[in-house]
Amino acid sequence: MFQTLNSIIEIKKNMKVFGMTTCVRTQKALEWFRHHEVAFVFHDIRKWGLSEHQIRDWDCKVGYRQFLNTHIQTWKNLYPKERAMTEHKEFALSLMHQKLALIKRPVIESNEVLMFGFDEQRYTAQFLKEESHNLNPSI
Repeated sequence: MFQTLNSIIEIKKNMKVFGMTTCVRTQKALEWFRHHEVAFVFHDIRKWGLSEHQIRDWDCKVGYRQFLNTHIQTWKNLYPKERAMTEHKEFALSLMHQKLALIKRPVIESNEVLMFGFDEQRYTAQFLKEESHNLNPSI
């Protein structure tokens, strides 16, 4: 399915990058977007926080396990009982709201995109290949 030029521009115009400026993966993503001149708005979740509604919205779209970050020190510092309780969605969502570092970063969100983490290949496929392919008038 091909996107029109207007829909591509709309995706980029409305794209938000959620992350922390101290997060290496967020830094890599921001640099990648700048290098490839992909427009975005950055939301520093450490400075400006994140609403519980936003976290629940992501859960409804992909399921919280997709963005619960279990590979960081914050996770390792949790009590074993807390880690076990994340099997329960409500507990996990509340915990992520309290400890925003438990959310995989960066979060890339637009009208049609929701991605967690930095993955250069996925970014290229989503933000560069579609644009160059869809802008070809012979297609």
